[in-house]
Amino acid sequence: MELLMVKKEKVYVFILNWNSASDCIRLVKELKLVLDDEYEYHSIVIDNDSKKEDQNQLRNALSDSELLFTNQNLGYAGGNNYGIRKAKIDGADYFCILNPDISVESNFLKVLIHQLKNDVSIGVIGPRIIDKYNRDLVFSDGANVFPEKGYKTKHINFNKKLNEVGESILNEVDYVNGSAMVFSKSILEQVGYLREDFFMYFEETEWCLRIKKAGFKAVVNTTVKVFHQSSNKSNMFYFYMHRNRIWLAKIFGSYYNRTQKKYLKIALKEMINVVFKPRLAKEKKSFSRVKGIIAGLLTSPQQ
Repeated sequence: MELLMVKKEKVYVFILNWNSASDCIRLVKELKLVLDDEYEYHSIVIDNDSKKEDQNQLRNALSDSELLFTNQNLGYAGGNNYGIRKAKIDGADYFCILNPDISVESNFLKVLIHQLKNDVSIGVIGPRIIDKYNRDLVFSDGANVFPEKGYKTKHINFNKKLNEVGESILNEVDYVNGSAMVFSKSILEQVGYLREDFFMYFEETEWCLRIKKAGFKAVVNTTVKVFHQSSNKSNMFYFYMHRNRIWLAKIFGSYYNRTQKKYLKIALKEMINVVFKPRLAKEKKSFSRVKGIIAGLLTSPQQ
Protein backbone atom coordinates (compact mmCIF):
# COMPACT_ATOMS: atom_id res chain seq x y z
CA MET A 1 0.00 0.00 0.00
CA GLU A 2 1.40 3.37 -1.01
CA LEU A 3 1.62 6.05 1.65
CA LEU A 4 0.04 9.35 0.70
CA MET A 5 2.49 12.22 0.89
CA VAL A 6 1.16 15.11 2.94
CA LYS A 7 1.71 18.36 1.09
CA LYS A 8 3.64 20.84 3.20
CA GLU A 9 2.24 24.33 3.66
CA LYS A 10 4.27 27.08 2.04
CA VAL A 11 5.83 29.83 4.15
CA TYR A 12 7.46 32.83 2.46
CA VAL A 13 9.94 34.97 4.37
CA PHE A 14 10.53 38.39 2.81
CA ILE A 15 13.56 40.58 3.48
CA LEU A 16 13.23 43.98 1.84
CA ASN A 17 16.51 45.40 0.63
CA TRP A 18 17.50 48.96 -0.07
CA ASN A 19 21.29 49.15 -0.16
CA SER A 20 21.67 46.64 2.68
CA ALA A 21 22.87 43.62 0.72
CA SER A 22 25.35 42.36 3.33
CA ASP A 23 22.68 42.25 6.05
CA CYS A 24 20.21 40.54 3.72
CA ILE A 25 22.72 37.85 2.75
CA ARG A 26 23.61 37.25 6.40
CA LEU A 27 19.94 36.91 7.34
CA VAL A 28 19.20 34.44 4.54
CA LYS A 29 22.10 32.30 5.78
CA GLU A 30 20.84 32.51 9.37
CA LEU A 31 17.36 31.41 8.29
CA LYS A 32 18.79 28.35 6.51
CA LEU A 33 20.40 27.29 9.78
CA VAL A 34 17.31 27.63 11.98
CA LEU A 35 14.28 26.70 9.84
CA ASP A 36 13.24 23.06 10.08
CA ASP A 37 11.49 20.90 7.50
CA GLU A 38 7.91 21.06 8.86
CA TYR A 39 6.96 23.67 6.25
CA GLU A 40 8.12 24.43 2.74
CA TYR A 41 10.10 27.59 3.43
CA HIS A 42 11.13 30.18 0.86
CA SER A 43 13.42 33.01 1.97
CA ILE A 44 13.28 35.84 -0.56
CA VAL A 45 15.22 39.10 -0.71
CA ILE A 46 13.16 41.79 -2.46
CA ASP A 47 15.44 44.46 -3.86
CA ASN A 48 13.78 47.87 -3.85
CA ASP A 49 15.90 49.45 -6.61
CA SER A 50 19.19 49.53 -4.72
CA LYS A 51 22.48 50.71 -6.21
CA LYS A 52 23.88 48.45 -8.93
CA GLU A 53 26.80 47.31 -6.79
CA ASP A 54 24.36 46.30 -4.06
CA GLN A 55 22.24 44.34 -6.53
CA ASN A 56 25.35 42.64 -7.92
CA GLN A 57 26.38 41.62 -4.41
CA LEU A 58 22.99 39.93 -3.98
CA ARG A 59 23.24 38.16 -7.34
CA ASN A 60 26.71 36.85 -6.51
CA ALA A 61 25.70 35.47 -3.11
CA LEU A 62 22.12 34.23 -3.60
CA SER A 63 20.31 32.07 -6.12
CA ASP A 64 17.73 33.39 -8.58
CA SER A 65 14.99 31.71 -6.56
CA GLU A 66 16.00 33.78 -3.52
CA LEU A 67 15.76 37.14 -5.29
CA LEU A 68 13.09 39.51 -6.57
CA PHE A 69 13.81 42.90 -8.13
CA THR A 70 11.15 45.61 -8.14
CA ASN A 71 13.21 47.91 -10.43
CA GLN A 72 11.85 50.93 -8.58
CA ASN A 73 11.74 52.04 -4.97
CA LEU A 74 8.23 51.10 -3.89
CA GLY A 75 8.78 51.83 -0.20
CA TYR A 76 8.29 49.36 2.64
CA ALA A 77 4.66 48.59 1.88
CA GLY A 78 4.97 48.48 -1.91
CA GLY A 79 8.12 46.37 -1.85
CA ASN A 80 6.70 43.79 0.55
CA ASN A 81 3.35 43.75 -1.27
CA TYR A 82 5.26 43.04 -4.49
CA GLY A 83 6.67 39.86 -2.98
CA ILE A 84 3.45 38.86 -1.24
CA ARG A 85 1.44 39.06 -4.47
CA LYS A 86 3.92 36.84 -6.30
CA ALA A 87 4.00 34.36 -3.42
CA LYS A 88 0.20 34.16 -3.35
CA ILE A 89 0.26 33.14 -7.02
CA ASP A 90 2.74 30.41 -6.03
CA GLY A 91 0.32 29.10 -3.40
CA ALA A 92 1.79 30.64 -0.23
CA ASP A 93 -0.07 29.90 3.00
CA TYR A 94 1.88 32.07 5.46
CA PHE A 95 4.10 35.12 5.23
CA CYS A 96 6.86 36.55 7.40
CA ILE A 97 8.33 40.02 6.94
CA LEU A 98 11.80 40.64 8.37
CA ASN A 99 13.91 43.77 8.17
CA PRO A 100 17.52 43.24 7.03
CA ASP A 101 18.89 44.34 10.41
CA ILE A 102 17.06 41.51 12.21
CA SER A 103 19.05 38.49 13.41
CA VAL A 104 17.55 35.12 14.28
CA GLU A 105 18.98 32.33 16.42
CA SER A 106 16.16 29.86 16.87
CA ASN A 107 13.25 28.44 14.98
CA PHE A 108 11.05 31.37 15.99
CA LEU A 109 8.90 31.10 12.90
CA LYS A 110 7.39 27.65 13.50
CA VAL A 111 6.14 28.67 16.94
CA LEU A 112 4.42 31.80 15.60
CA ILE A 113 2.82 29.92 12.70
CA HIS A 114 1.50 27.25 15.06
CA GLN A 115 -0.18 29.95 17.13
CA LEU A 116 -1.78 31.47 14.04
CA LYS A 117 -3.12 28.05 13.09
CA ASN A 118 -4.40 27.23 16.57
CA ASP A 119 -6.13 30.55 17.24
CA VAL A 120 -8.20 31.89 14.33
CA SER A 121 -8.81 35.13 16.25
CA ILE A 122 -5.17 36.16 15.68
CA GLY A 123 -4.67 38.25 12.57
CA VAL A 124 -0.97 39.04 12.91
CA ILE A 125 1.73 37.90 15.33
CA GLY A 126 5.27 38.94 16.14
CA PRO A 127 8.15 37.95 18.42
CA ARG A 128 9.80 39.90 21.20
CA ILE A 129 12.48 42.09 19.61
CA ILE A 130 15.75 42.40 21.53
CA ASP A 131 18.60 44.85 21.09
CA LYS A 132 21.21 43.05 18.97
CA TYR A 133 24.19 44.42 20.90
CA ASN A 134 22.71 44.39 24.39
CA ARG A 135 20.77 41.17 24.59
CA ASP A 136 19.47 41.91 28.06
CA LEU A 137 17.53 44.87 26.65
CA VAL A 138 14.06 44.79 25.07
CA PHE A 139 13.52 46.89 21.95
CA SER A 140 9.83 46.08 21.44
CA ASP A 141 7.10 43.79 22.70
CA GLY A 142 4.73 45.30 20.17
CA ALA A 143 3.28 48.77 20.52
CA ASN A 144 0.16 50.70 21.46
CA VAL A 145 -1.43 53.73 19.81
CA PHE A 146 -2.94 56.67 21.69
CA PRO A 147 -5.32 58.56 19.35
CA GLU A 148 -6.27 61.02 22.09
CA LYS A 149 -2.59 62.10 22.20
CA GLY A 150 -2.32 62.84 18.50
CA TYR A 151 -1.77 59.20 17.57
CA LYS A 152 1.29 58.94 19.75
CA THR A 153 2.75 55.43 19.75
CA LYS A 154 4.72 53.61 22.42
CA HIS A 155 6.72 50.41 22.14
CA ILE A 156 5.90 48.15 25.05
CA ASN A 157 8.87 47.52 27.38
CA PHE A 158 11.19 49.62 25.21
CA ASN A 159 14.69 49.81 26.75
CA LYS A 160 13.69 47.68 29.73
CA LYS A 161 15.89 44.84 30.93
CA LEU A 162 14.66 41.29 30.40
CA ASN A 163 14.71 40.53 34.11
CA GLU A 164 12.33 43.46 34.69
CA VAL A 165 9.57 42.46 32.28
CA GLY A 166 9.05 38.69 32.37
CA GLU A 167 7.54 36.58 29.61
CA SER A 168 4.05 35.61 28.46
CA ILE A 169 2.95 33.50 25.54
CA LEU A 170 0.57 36.05 24.03
CA ASN A 171 0.24 39.78 24.66
CA GLU A 172 -2.43 41.62 22.71
CA VAL A 173 -1.17 44.93 21.28
CA ASP A 174 -2.33 47.65 18.91
CA TYR A 175 0.33 46.79 16.37
CA VAL A 176 3.19 44.40 15.78
CA ASN A 177 6.53 45.95 14.86
CA GLY A 178 6.94 45.78 11.09
CA SER A 179 10.54 44.61 11.35
CA ALA A 180 9.33 41.11 12.29
CA MET A 181 5.74 40.00 11.76
CA VAL A 182 3.91 36.87 10.62
CA PHE A 183 0.45 36.46 9.09
CA SER A 184 -1.63 34.13 6.94
CA LYS A 185 -3.06 34.30 3.46
CA SER A 186 -6.56 34.39 4.89
CA ILE A 187 -6.00 37.70 6.71
CA LEU A 188 -4.86 39.33 3.46
CA GLU A 189 -8.04 38.13 1.78
CA GLN A 190 -10.13 39.66 4.55
CA VAL A 191 -8.44 43.00 5.24
CA GLY A 192 -6.22 43.63 2.21
CA TYR A 193 -2.57 44.57 1.79
CA LEU A 194 -0.31 47.17 3.39
CA ARG A 195 -1.10 50.72 2.25
CA GLU A 196 1.42 51.68 -0.40
CA ASP A 197 0.66 55.41 -0.23
CA PHE A 198 2.29 55.49 3.22
CA PHE A 199 5.57 54.53 1.48
CA MET A 200 7.47 54.04 4.75
CA TYR A 201 6.65 54.15 8.49
CA PHE A 202 3.27 53.56 10.14
CA GLU A 203 2.09 51.30 7.32
CA GLU A 204 2.24 48.30 9.67
CA THR A 205 0.47 50.40 12.32
CA GLU A 206 -2.40 51.24 9.98
CA TRP A 207 -2.58 47.64 8.76
CA CYS A 208 -2.70 46.18 12.28
CA LEU A 209 -5.36 48.70 13.33
CA ARG A 210 -7.35 47.66 10.26
CA ILE A 211 -6.96 44.01 11.31
CA LYS A 212 -8.25 44.85 14.80
CA LYS A 213 -11.14 46.84 13.34
CA ALA A 214 -12.09 43.70 11.38
CA GLY A 215 -12.36 41.79 14.67
CA PHE A 216 -8.97 40.05 14.82
CA LYS A 217 -6.09 40.42 17.28
CA ALA A 218 -2.54 41.67 16.90
CA VAL A 219 -0.35 39.79 19.35
CA VAL A 220 3.27 39.33 20.41
CA ASN A 221 4.75 36.17 21.87
CA THR A 222 7.45 37.43 24.23
CA THR A 223 8.94 33.94 24.67
CA VAL A 224 10.01 34.02 21.01
CA LYS A 225 12.94 36.35 20.33
CA VAL A 226 14.71 38.01 17.42
CA PHE A 227 17.38 40.69 17.53
CA HIS A 228 17.31 44.20 16.12
CA GLN A 229 19.93 46.83 15.33
CA SER A 230 18.94 50.47 15.76
CA SER A 231 19.92 52.93 13.03
CA ASN A 232 20.35 56.68 12.69
CA LYS A 233 17.19 58.55 11.78
CA SER A 234 17.23 60.35 8.43
CA ASN A 235 15.29 63.34 7.11
CA MET A 236 12.97 60.86 5.38
CA PHE A 237 12.21 59.26 8.73
CA TYR A 238 10.99 62.52 10.27
CA PHE A 239 9.04 63.54 7.16
CA TYR A 240 7.11 60.28 6.86
CA MET A 241 6.66 59.75 10.59
CA HIS A 242 4.94 63.13 10.92
CA ARG A 243 2.94 62.95 7.70
CA ASN A 244 1.73 59.39 8.25
CA ARG A 245 0.80 59.94 11.87
CA ILE A 246 -1.57 62.69 10.74
CA TRP A 247 -2.84 60.42 7.97
CA LEU A 248 -3.68 57.79 10.60
CA ALA A 249 -5.96 60.31 12.29
CA LYS A 250 -7.62 61.04 8.95
CA ILE A 251 -8.15 57.35 8.16
CA PHE A 252 -9.60 56.33 11.52
CA GLY A 253 -11.49 59.57 12.04
CA SER A 254 -11.14 59.89 15.79
CA TYR A 255 -9.38 62.82 17.42
CA TYR A 256 -8.40 64.38 14.09
CA ASN A 257 -9.08 67.95 15.25
CA ARG A 258 -6.98 67.38 18.35
CA THR A 259 -4.21 65.82 16.25
CA GLN A 260 -4.33 68.74 13.80
CA LYS A 261 -3.94 71.30 16.59
CA LYS A 262 -1.12 69.36 18.20
CA TYR A 263 0.93 69.19 15.01
CA LEU A 264 0.33 72.81 14.10
CA LYS A 265 1.87 73.70 17.46
CA ILE A 266 4.79 71.34 16.79
CA ALA A 267 5.31 72.88 13.32
CA LEU A 268 5.37 76.38 14.80
CA LYS A 269 7.92 75.32 17.42
CA GLU A 270 10.14 73.67 14.80
CA MET A 271 9.97 76.74 12.54
CA ILE A 272 11.11 78.91 15.45
CA ASN A 273 14.09 76.58 15.74
CA VAL A 274 14.78 76.91 12.00
CA VAL A 275 14.80 80.72 12.23
CA PHE A 276 16.39 81.34 15.62
CA LYS A 277 18.25 78.12 16.49
CA PRO A 278 19.60 76.78 13.20
CA ARG A 279 22.13 74.45 14.81
CA LEU A 280 19.43 72.82 16.96
CA ALA A 281 17.08 72.73 13.96
CA LYS A 282 19.68 70.89 11.88
CA GLU A 283 20.30 68.43 14.69
CA LYS A 284 16.58 67.76 15.14
CA LYS A 285 15.90 67.79 11.39
CA SER A 286 13.23 70.39 12.11
CA PHE A 287 12.61 71.32 8.49
CA SER A 288 11.80 67.70 7.57
CA ARG A 289 9.40 67.52 10.50
CA VAL A 290 7.64 70.68 9.33
CA LYS A 291 7.40 69.44 5.74
CA GLY A 292 5.91 66.19 6.98
CA ILE A 293 3.32 68.00 9.09
CA ILE A 294 2.32 70.28 6.21
CA ALA A 295 2.04 67.28 3.88
CA GLY A 296 -0.07 65.43 6.44
CA LEU A 297 -2.44 68.36 6.92
CA LEU A 298 -2.78 69.35 3.25
CA THR A 299 -2.91 65.89 1.64
CA SER A 300 -4.94 62.79 2.32
CA PRO A 301 -4.30 59.05 1.98
CA GLN A 302 -5.93 57.24 -0.90
CA GLN A 303 -9.50 56.11 -0.37
